[in-house]
Amino acid sequence: GGALAALGALLALIAGVGRTALAMAREGDLPAPLASVHPRYRVPHVAEVALAVVVIAAVLAVDLRGAIGFSSFGVLLYYFVANLAAAHQRRDRLYPRVLQIAGMAGCVILVATLPWQSVAAGASVYAVGVAYRALRQARRRIGGRGAIDHFGIAVPDRATLEQVKDRLTAAGADIGEIQNLGGDTWS
Repeated sequence: GGALAALGALLALIAGVGRTALAMAREGDLPAPLASVHPRYRVPHVAEVALAVVVIAAVLAVDLRGAIGFSSFGVLLYYFVANLAAAHQRRDRLYPRVLQIAGMAGCVILVATLPWQSVAAGASVYAVGVAYRALRQARRRIGGRGAIDHFGIAVPDRATLEQVKDRLTAAGADIGEIQNLGGDTWS
């Protein structure tokens, strides 16, 4: 029974981490081929195969007890960030904010129970990732393609533009002001 439970947990993690890799590849934080989605099954198949290769290599090359501790640090950090994001949610809150605070505290407490080597290795990998992300962000600001902060759409009239604005706002988009660019041109 324990082996089946472990296999189920591993499959769930591979699916979740594969989708995280897909999102990061779409943002340019991981190699672009990891953003590939299978045309029939609609899963990030390249990311999941790459992840499977990394997991197999880790199982063959590393002491499994250390790998489990390292993985636990990563999963707890992932859940800490998820709780942090949920705590900052402004609309459509299903659960009270105190629940996310308790979740973050639980993650910190559980990390404190891990072997120090696992925490040090996980923190080192995290630090390298943060430094890499900061470098990529700095490059984008210097002259690369940055975040999209303005876009235009073609609509027949101002009333249609207002309707689109209302729909985007209802969907949670941060909408700026509508500006008249001259004549019948609005932005």
